[in-house]
Amino acid sequence: MKYKIYLCAIAMVFGFILLLVCPVIAATKEVDKPGAKAVQASVDVPKDIGEDLVEAVKLNPRLVSDTYRSIAVSYINAGKPDEALLSYEKLNKFSGDQADALCRMADIYQSQGKPQEAEKTYQRLIKATPNIIENYYPLIEFYRNAGQKDRALDVLKTAETANAGNKDILARIAELREKIKEGPKAAAKPPAEKPKAKAKDKKSNERDKKMQDVLSLIKK
Repeated sequence: MKYKIYLCAIAMVFGFILLLVCPVIAATKEVDKPGAKAVQASVDVPKDIGEDLVEAVKLNPRLVSDTYRSIAVSYINAGKPDEALLSYEKLNKFSGDQADALCRMADIYQSQGKPQEAEKTYQRLIKATPNIIENYYPLIEFYRNAGQKDRALDVLKTAETANAGNKDILARIAELREKIKEGPKAAAKPPAEKPKAKAKDKKSNERDKKMQDVLSLIKK
């Protein structure tokens, strides 16, 4: 009888210990899940955030454009140019081709050694903003740097056609055309040597000697 009582007592003790230990083990396993607690602690995402974002975008569509811009810049800073290009394209798809996004894209293509993609992007920039003369400059410089002066002049013709009624822009186009035609400036000629002084003759030397003698007598 006593033996049975001892066994029941031991069983009760072990049961009590298990009740205390099991929750601790379960909590430890939960913490071991990669990033589970960290995410829950750092970001408390509301369940209705999707609806809130939709309403915010309706009130201010620019939020989407600014978000894509920020994401693209973050990818550039992280050394992920391809991901940045995708973000810029999403921006262009949502808001229409944006000049700043296209310029950044062309820069990325140039840095990747993809001149044809850069050229296409500069052409998109002109098509998106035909009345902004400054946005023709990147493609003009692109062709000039490639030694394609005729193509640079063709870009000016396109600008001229698109801005036929704008005297200010036409004047700037005319100025640009002259600079392109001039090409690289000729190297500056070296400065001419100064004429050397003629050697003094014998009589001049004698006069100088006599003058020095007179000056020395005056000082005495």
